[in-house]
Amino acid sequence: MYHITRRKELDGSYDVPNNYREWPHPADAIELKNKHNMNYTTEIYTDGSKNEKGVGSGNAIFVDRNLTFQLRYKLADKCFKIHAEQLAILKALEKVRDLNQMQGN
Repeated sequence: MYHITRRKELDGSYDVPNNYREWPHPADAIELKNKHNMNYTTEIYTDGSKNEKGVGSGNAIFVDRNLTFQLRYKLADKCFKIHAEQLAILKALEKVRDLNQMQGN
């Protein structure tokens, strides 16, 4: 990067900028594999949003395909959507941790 910013000769070892429209979609670029053929019994869905009614987040936790927890949180109006998204993930992880402790895992 030093040579690029100082206009020295380039050796070609830098990334050429690509138009964002040419970037691969993350779902196409990442492949998840279940290497140990494990069945996961807990599914977590999170969401955060901001609209004219305010900022909020929530999550739903399914254990063995049964809705076990549905949690909602109201945030201050000055918060951004990303704060709501992050809070939903954090609270879901805390709830799963508590669930695991109750089950003795």
